[in-house]
Amino acid sequence: MVRIPTGLSRLGLHLHQKEAVENVIRFVQHRTASDDSCALVQMPTGSGKTGIIATLTRLCPGIRRALVIAPRVAIRSQLIEELSGAFFLKAGITVPARLVAELSAKAALSTEPAVLVTTVQMLDRWRRLEPGKYEALRANLDIVLMDEGHYEPASSWSKTVRDLRCPTVLLTATPYRNDLKTFRISEQGVSTLRFRDAVSRGVIRDVQVLRRGQFSDPDAYCRDVIAAFESHVPAAKRDEAKIIIRCEDAASIRRLCNAFRGTGRSVIGIHDRFTDARETWLRDSVPARGTERAQVWIHQFKLLEGVDEPSFRMLAVFGPAMNVRAFVQQVGRVTRNPGNRTGETAFVLDHHEGRLEQTWHQFLEYDAAVTADSLANSLAKQVNELLRTGFSGLQYFDREFKAPFSFDRVASPLTEFRLPKDAYILRTDHSTVERVRRWVVDQLGAGDCEWREYDSGESHRLLLAYTRASSSRLLSGMYFLEPRLGLVAATLYSSENLIAFHDSGGMLPVNALEAGICGAPPQASLSKVIKLGPRTRISEVATRNSSAARGTSRTRTTTAPSMDDLSPYLDDFQHVVTAVTGYSDESATDTIRRYVGYRRGRVSQSSKSTTVDEYFSWSDDIVAKVASTRARGPTLLSRYSRELPDGPANTAPRNVLVDFAEASTVFALREDLRDAGEPLEVDDACVDCVAHPSKPGTWQFELVANGQVTECEITYDARRRQYVIASKSLDDRYVQSVGSEGLVSWLNRRQSFNVVPASRSALYVHGSFFDPQIPTGRRFDPSTSLLSGILHPISGFRAINSEKGATCAADGSGWEAHSLFGRIDAIGDGTSELAPFLPSPDVIICDDLNKETCDFFLANNETVVMAHAKAAASYKPLSASALQEVVGQAVKNASFLSMLNMRSPPNLKNWGAPWRTGKTPTGQVLNRIRRGPAGARDAWSLLDRRIRAPDTSREVWLVLGATMSKSALVQELAKESPAAQAFQAAHLLHSCWAAVSASGARLRVFCSD
Repeated sequence: MVRIPTGLSRLGLHLHQKEAVENVIRFVQHRTASDDSCALVQMPTGSGKTGIIATLTRLCPGIRRALVIAPRVAIRSQLIEELSGAFFLKAGITVPARLVAELSAKAALSTEPAVLVTTVQMLDRWRRLEPGKYEALRANLDIVLMDEGHYEPASSWSKTVRDLRCPTVLLTATPYRNDLKTFRISEQGVSTLRFRDAVSRGVIRDVQVLRRGQFSDPDAYCRDVIAAFESHVPAAKRDEAKIIIRCEDAASIRRLCNAFRGTGRSVIGIHDRFTDARETWLRDSVPARGTERAQVWIHQFKLLEGVDEPSFRMLAVFGPAMNVRAFVQQVGRVTRNPGNRTGETAFVLDHHEGRLEQTWHQFLEYDAAVTADSLANSLAKQVNELLRTGFSGLQYFDREFKAPFSFDRVASPLTEFRLPKDAYILRTDHSTVERVRRWVVDQLGAGDCEWREYDSGESHRLLLAYTRASSSRLLSGMYFLEPRLGLVAATLYSSENLIAFHDSGGMLPVNALEAGICGAPPQASLSKVIKLGPRTRISEVATRNSSAARGTSRTRTTTAPSMDDLSPYLDDFQHVVTAVTGYSDESATDTIRRYVGYRRGRVSQSSKSTTVDEYFSWSDDIVAKVASTRARGPTLLSRYSRELPDGPANTAPRNVLVDFAEASTVFALREDLRDAGEPLEVDDACVDCVAHPSKPGTWQFELVANGQVTECEITYDARRRQYVIASKSLDDRYVQSVGSEGLVSWLNRRQSFNVVPASRSALYVHGSFFDPQIPTGRRFDPSTSLLSGILHPISGFRAINSEKGATCAADGSGWEAHSLFGRIDAIGDGTSELAPFLPSPDVIICDDLNKETCDFFLANNETVVMAHAKAAASYKPLSASALQEVVGQAVKNASFLSMLNMRSPPNLKNWGAPWRTGKTPTGQVLNRIRRGPAGARDAWSLLDRRIRAPDTSREVWLVLGATMSKSALVQELAKESPAAQAFQAAHLLHSCWAAVSASGARLRVFCSD
């Protein structure tokens, strides 16, 4: 039996600490085994949470084994030090010996008295990956205390804490119900200390916000901070007082450090990226307490939590204002008052036009109104109570009288609730109704909902109603509560390994693996819900392009009375069907309109809402169709690329092609590196992968980014069915011009890469596997292949390793003859190898540089050409990376050759000016208009008239020097297991051909023989 320790007064605890300890013990004493609620201790930073933890874990009779959970390693280390004896030494008392240590497998298995301290990350890993250790720990615990219970990621880890099924205490400095919604708080177990009360008792310092001007210049900002410090911090305390400045990024920290050093002030900058910094004042971790005397401490995240340093007196923010949560946490670093002297003041400098001052006053107002009820009960529950008491009588809606809703008033849920015929049909893996129920309840808890389960009438069904309350998105500084009623209806079909799931609020159970719910069934199975018959027809098809080429249409939706009456698009073969809408021939007199979303397994039917009883009958019928072994879906879908929802048999990556096209416009070298600000440039983004020598399931590849070899790793997450790239170097070296997301995270979130897996006839493009239908091996016939029609080998192109050459002609008359630009330009006088493909051109215009549409426009009386050139420094017969870049430009701008094009080239204004790069090649070409009308407008007018003429041939040329060999590509594709580069290149060429053809143009690719 847990009891209140005697002699609490000897510890020197404040009244609010004693009350919190006593309240927690009463909570533990009255808690039953089935009660999953938690106690909550909420008090400002610096008001003594550590003392409460120490008392509960070391001095309470009945608590032999305690687990203390910290959000981060630094806080864990501090807690071990304090609980081991530092806290009691400061209090001047002796406590019985007890093991205080970091959680380990040995400690988990032990039954000896102990205080075990861990991070929530490690505990979560045990639960997921080492359940034996987790179970051993759970069997021998008396209490769990979670420090910094408000910590933001707690919503995803709260299940780990709750599943310990042990009396749990959350300790937090911020009184926000939203931070605690993943836990069920006992109203009787809440202990609070308001900020103003803590100040009036001398527990913490008061806060004074000082309005200052706005400064973007670091030197001016630095001088203003020093002036404020000298004006407001008493002279007797300045030598010991320290300043915290919060910055937006590492570069800002470095700039401010230099500015303060210029004034003679002692300063340190703290950031993870300063690991290899040569400057002694730049640190990658927070110095131990009492070891650093610098007056100014500048950081981004390092000083937000877990820093017990009472000498911090002043806070300033450089750059954008912080969000409310982070700002209040940051203020807590300057409010510690170890001497408990009243009248102590900390200062916050507001360089943001009063926004920080307003935020602080709003926090104080909010904090003053906090109650145990508001912390323990969800907003939905509070709103429900207001609605129940405020609107208790009948109301007139929809031409009838209706009673107000409450969970208890629903007498016949199967007929009272109404649902649309809409469900996610998903695969299951050893799922049970109880597993699904637990997952749903977890999601509702995370959404701060109140819920009630009702009898569904069958053991394999689930029916829950819930309420949620939120503020209108139409408001910024005010709130307007919008309550909403939701309903979850699910049926588990164990013999078919399927579930039908509906949530009126949009809860998405796809790949909810903890519930045993996987992804959607195969496309062929879901298609069966549109029953074949004489009147079956598909009226709408939505597709996603499997091509990763820049400028291609990513998605397409086509509608028609019947899709069977439409001719296929040229690029249908590379589009994966994501959804269809069609009419199912259900009987001789009845067709039903249904929508099928393949990626998420959604099936919906056009009809009025039905009772829950009728809804369950409908879902039974839908699942029976999906599981049928005799039925077939519409044959129309065979014209599209076949998606491989389960992935290939062997997902080991052979080759990866990373699409850096968009990333290069967003990311650049970070400011403290040589060539700072230089845009991201990757020499060859298509590379082979090799197995990691010491990490099973991990493969390695190397990229050359901005001249430096960069090591990368790639793994396949089978549960999510996605590849994941990792590279510390890429993240360390490149930063966004706007935003703070890392480059690798950015690439993974967008799945901006293609992967050729070990399994043949599969390609992974932007997050999905598909069968690209590119013939290889015995299926490949070079005489009939598309490639034989578009690839034109030029014997001399293998030796051309430059697009524009090293120097222009001295007189400005043109480019080096042995460059791609020189060979294209020479078409005009008939001396180029390309001249036979465009005899006697009367228009040749260089559109290169700036906002180019292509490198050259060329034309004669019969043909208009847009030419795109690409060369490699050394011969690469199968360079998919180089091909990706030139294909992206060609596809992006092919529409300029459309007869319906209404745009002028963005570069048109430059056609009358000389061509010069400022880099390589040196020199200039005096005239961009090599042949044709002298004026830019006249030249485009001539081209535009020809493009619009029905009898004009329109062509897109890819002119490749040392980057592609037709014979090498053909030889590889003829192999049973072609090189991954060849597979990528063939896919890019197919995609480019389809996109160019869609604009009514012909594609020619000039390459090596």
